[in-house]
Amino acid sequence: MRRIVIAGLVAAGLMVGHAAPATAFAPWTGVSRPLSAYKAHAVRTAARIIAVCQRHCGYSGHLDANRLAGYFGFHHAFDPAGGDSQLIFYDLGRSLCADPDPPGEPGGLPAALPDVLDPNWWPQLLRTHEQRLAGNLRRAYEARAADTPDDFARWNPLLDAAGELGEVYGARLAAEDVTGVLEVRACAGEPGLRPVLEALAALGGLTAARHWSGSLLAARSLQPHDLPALAEGVDRLCDRLLPHLPQLEEAFGYPQDVVGSPLGAADYTGALDASLTWNRAATHPGATT
Repeated sequence: MRRIVIAGLVAAGLMVGHAAPATAFAPWTGVSRPLSAYKAHAVRTAARIIAVCQRHCGYSGHLDANRLAGYFGFHHAFDPAGGDSQLIFYDLGRSLCADPDPPGEPGGLPAALPDVLDPNWWPQLLRTHEQRLAGNLRRAYEARAADTPDDFARWNPLLDAAGELGEVYGARLAAEDVTGVLEVRACAGEPGLRPVLEALAALGGLTAARHWSGSLLAARSLQPHDLPALAEGVDRLCDRLLPHLPQLEEAFGYPQDVVGSPLGAADYTGALDASLTWNRAATHPGATT
């Protein structure tokens, strides 16, 4: 089945002005590797975050009036639309494993990482992890190339590893953008907000690292003895951020006329009641209103 899907995509991958590689799983990475990664990473991350919001909101998170269900459906549907995200990750991994290691670092790996409470820890760890996965995939592909002349046959058993590498690449781009925002905020007349944002960025990195712990441990980008520090770091950062929640809400929140749902109202119960309409005649033809 994978072979059939890949063959069809290779045939579709010949785009004007872009020569398709010998084996390509999707045409989008040939146009722009970062943009295709952003698309795939953004829609999956948005759908996951909205699902978490729905769960924490309970029944209210699934009411149409609160709009979370509609946003989740949009992002979930957009994962295979506008360029299938999984195929993008496959092709990102295929192209990344062909890149040489960065100069100046044996194997492309840094000597040491910052402290886990540093917002730069996560993007640097992801870069390390990306290089490890790329090297592993490169060696696996080269080992198969010796006795498997057909490129489709070489890649079929390596697609999961290629997709994992593509996902890590997209996550690394996003993580580096987060640390870049810290500099922008500091230069935009909001220096007082920077320590709070740094703690928030570090917290996001630690929670993401726990999500990726299986992959990180398998590639030895993290060691088992590193894991307790992640849980301890999450607790410390949550304690640090707790007094600043109103400040973060003000910085990231949208006005109610933009939110457009009862969830964004100060009086949720009243806003929800005002948004509900009942039409008994539509469901009970004999009833009167």
